[in-house]
Amino acid sequence: METVKSQHKILSPFVSAFLSIFITAAGCSALTGYTLWKIRYRIKALVFFFIAVLLFFAQVAGIFYWDKPWRIVAPAFCLYNLVLGLIIPLIYLQDYKLDRKTGNISQETGGLKRLVVGIITGGAVGFLLFALIGSLFAVLFDFLFSTYVPVNYSLASTFHFLMFIADMGIIIGMWIGGYIGFYYLDNEFSASWKLFLGTIITLAALLFIHKFFFEIPQFQVFLMIIIPRYLYYAVYGVFFPLIIFGVSAILFLIRSRGLSGFIARSLLVIFWVLCLNISCVIYTGMLRYDYLCLGKFAEQYSKPDLAMKFYEKSLLKYPDERIQSYLKYQIAVLLHKKGDLKAAQTAFQEVLSKYNADDALVRNASKFLERYDSGMTAARKVIPGIGTDTEYKASYCAPNSFALVFNFWNHPITAKKLGEIFTYRDFGTIPIDTIYFAVNTGFSIYSLPLNTRETIKQFIDLGIPVLTIIPQHILAIYGYDDLLNTFVAYDTANRHLWVEYPYDDFEKEWKKRFNLITIMIPADHEKDIPADLLTQIKENSDAYFYYLTATETILPEYVRNKKFEKSILTSKLLFFIPVDFISTREGTPEFISKTLNVDSLLKYADTFFLDDFEDSDFLEKYCVFMDRMNRGDHAYIFLTSLEKRQKLSDELKSWLAMYQIRNKKEGEAIPKLNELLMTPRKNLSRMQKNIQPALIFNAANVLERSKNGASSFQFYKHYLERSDFFSSDLIPAGYYDRVAMNRILTLGADINAFQEIKESGSRYLEKYPYDLSMSYEYAQFLSQSTEPKDWKSAIDYLKRVLSISDDQKLLQKSKSFLNALESKES
Repeated sequence: METVKSQHKILSPFVSAFLSIFITAAGCSALTGYTLWKIRYRIKALVFFFIAVLLFFAQVAGIFYWDKPWRIVAPAFCLYNLVLGLIIPLIYLQDYKLDRKTGNISQETGGLKRLVVGIITGGAVGFLLFALIGSLFAVLFDFLFSTYVPVNYSLASTFHFLMFIADMGIIIGMWIGGYIGFYYLDNEFSASWKLFLGTIITLAALLFIHKFFFEIPQFQVFLMIIIPRYLYYAVYGVFFPLIIFGVSAILFLIRSRGLSGFIARSLLVIFWVLCLNISCVIYTGMLRYDYLCLGKFAEQYSKPDLAMKFYEKSLLKYPDERIQSYLKYQIAVLLHKKGDLKAAQTAFQEVLSKYNADDALVRNASKFLERYDSGMTAARKVIPGIGTDTEYKASYCAPNSFALVFNFWNHPITAKKLGEIFTYRDFGTIPIDTIYFAVNTGFSIYSLPLNTRETIKQFIDLGIPVLTIIPQHILAIYGYDDLLNTFVAYDTANRHLWVEYPYDDFEKEWKKRFNLITIMIPADHEKDIPADLLTQIKENSDAYFYYLTATETILPEYVRNKKFEKSILTSKLLFFIPVDFISTREGTPEFISKTLNVDSLLKYADTFFLDDFEDSDFLEKYCVFMDRMNRGDHAYIFLTSLEKRQKLSDELKSWLAMYQIRNKKEGEAIPKLNELLMTPRKNLSRMQKNIQPALIFNAANVLERSKNGASSFQFYKHYLERSDFFSSDLIPAGYYDRVAMNRILTLGADINAFQEIKESGSRYLEKYPYDLSMSYEYAQFLSQSTEPKDWKSAIDYLKRVLSISDDQKLLQKSKSFLNALESKES
């Protein structure tokens, strides 16, 4: 095949027009100038380079000053680029046609075989290169920018990120490899590799720029909203075509020496990359949120005036409605912090009337306005000098919060460093590890349960930030505002990090962890705490430390029991420790009775539990505690109070029923227990389906202990019908089923429920055919029947035991019983 030798390989004007959508009109003008330079029209080329610069600055100015909704701006920008992209290349269309006709532009190709080889080779090399680039990128970006956006957030996310990069390497490698194979001949092998590596490096640079200028704002903002579907596709559906077509344009620049000099070509590459980012910002609407992101950073570094300016700018860009609510709410909070209460009140009113898409913020604004309208002038106290860089990694609430406190006390340390010391990613932080680290660093650390709102305020007034613990989370409180009724907190689980946390909302969660706080101060600052307060702090903290040690599962049981006892002896105020000790360990009621005033403890505990305490598991422990301490009457009154408050969980209904039966109120108890049986399983949630058998079993046990054998029998029978291998971490699957079957045999015999026992036994042994001991007991039961077929079934069960069992005692009993049964049958 003859080929036409040529000097120039350039894009056609039509391809340039199409690329203008992605690299903008400015990029298209630069591409046109580049093309004209290659085919020796230097004056025209310089003119188009100048036009490209003017258009670029015009686009940048438009980005900062447009004030129309994104759904209007993005299509308008696309149309603007397309029109200019069609007009600009037309200027050199005639020159292009002439050069192509005279053979001055190459049309040679390498054929189908080289195309296929290029695709396969490019895919393999792309996978290897991108796996390496992805690993280096993850390490480098995580080292430099993990306080702005998570890269290696968790072990799973790291793996998914690397797989994503490697998959992209295959796609990009196949595309570039196919291009090289199709257009490059044998004598251009060196140029081919330069093209391949140059394109890979360019793409890696684009990804880095995208991560820094695009994904960081995206992450910071999307923490705050549920991403609308259209925005999701805009972000992820637009960026990757931009990358593909943008690299296509850059590829033509790399592949030949169209512009003389490395600097000139490098500047053009940088220019196109900037144009690509402009496209990303406008087409995906991210500019609406970039100002918000800047406002967050300004607020984080204690520049409220600058933060408000950015928030107001963001509002003018018509962001998502929920973001508008957030922006106006945050402006109101900043005005309040500055002391401009009148302007803050007006802003909060706008949250209610105009920017009301976020229900949670509307509720908060309504509460704040009520406080304003009451005419209160309460104090706001915030500890100065608080600040930290947030490390975005899984389970890093403790490292971030502890880093804030360490840095406040002039002990510089990063959250990343603390995370490496005492946090397990995807798992969390063990409290004792933080205590050991703080003590070894020269700090005094105290963990104090059963505190109040006033306790936190007391420490804030002393200039001491407070670490507070709620379920699965830790946050730092460094101020309070009695006008807004809020704590000023640093909370990594919150979308804004630096938050006003309403007292009521905070205390509801805080109570689930027994109002636990942690105080950490340099040892030489203990003198700043009043002596009587310091004594109480040390006593309660020591008791809680012994309690934490007692809950360590790696310790022997007798050691843990001793730690429990020492904890109870150290502080007689922490009522939840003896409750846990009695209900889950071999703690003796005699020890508690001698050590504590049980009636005072119960009174204190009732006050705590009846005030919006929602941990039903611990309330059940409390019932066990009262039962073992012979305080059944108190338990009955307590559970009745919960029922009146409509706070009685399903787990506690059977407990109340037991005490009602003891108090001869079976009429109230039986309907409550029957509720467990009446609800069809198909109407239950997955969690309810899992818990229903346990509740039925518990109810059966309650009825049996209350001497109600007939009802207890029915509940055991229903349990066996509904159980799905109900078990716990310590008790193997089938244990409760066997207990239920055993009770069915015993209780059923007392009420002559032969047929029902027979049905339950058959069902049980069908489910557990290798429970040979129960097979023997069931055979004994069947032998009492007068029906020959029941005798035959009993003989079959005994023969099965003899054929399988290796228990000599069971074998001997079964053989003797089988012989007796066969003799009786004959």
